[in-house]
Amino acid sequence: MKMIGLTGGIASGKSTVTAIIRAKDIPVIDADALYHGLISAQDNQPSELALKINDAFPGVLLDDGNVNRPLLGSKVFGHPEELKKLSAITHPAVGTAFMFKVQELQEAGTALAIYDVPLLYERGMETMLAGVLVVWVPRHIQLERLMEREQIELVDAEKRLASQLSLDDKKSRANWVIDNSGSRDATKKQVLEWLNDQA
Repeated sequence: MKMIGLTGGIASGKSTVTAIIRAKDIPVIDADALYHGLISAQDNQPSELALKINDAFPGVLLDDGNVNRPLLGSKVFGHPEELKKLSAITHPAVGTAFMFKVQELQEAGTALAIYDVPLLYERGMETMLAGVLVVWVPRHIQLERLMEREQIELVDAEKRLASQLSLDDKKSRANWVIDNSGSRDATKKQVLEWLNDQA
């Protein structure tokens, strides 16, 4: 099975690209979805991972057993040491969940799959994949989209972007690049051409 990494940055349009890929019946494993599944409460009982996060960041657990993600975000965005502490707790758990998904796909005879990871390069994961596709937009467009989507000010948007490698850095290291700064149709055309090349 060929496993290709997909990455970008906040508000670069990865979800647009993954929707086009999924519509072609190519499996996409979403690292964020794995993480959210691992921290979700069951019957108001916090998960094992949520409890570990609350031990490291007291007060982020809600009464319903879920993690207060905006509060946790405010503790780690713009605080590199705190972000590193959170990553050390969450990344091994997500990695294990990913390996289970890979096993399922291999057993199903899947030929091509995509692993959607926001912090792929930051975690040095490119070496374990068959290549990396980066969804890129110019920085000014990324900032505009982020501010609009999250309803935040420029200073907060800048802080979020500073917690990741720049899209230009990722673009320079990518095997393939999708330029998502134009229309949805223009993006779709690039993705479909890229998929044809992978067949």
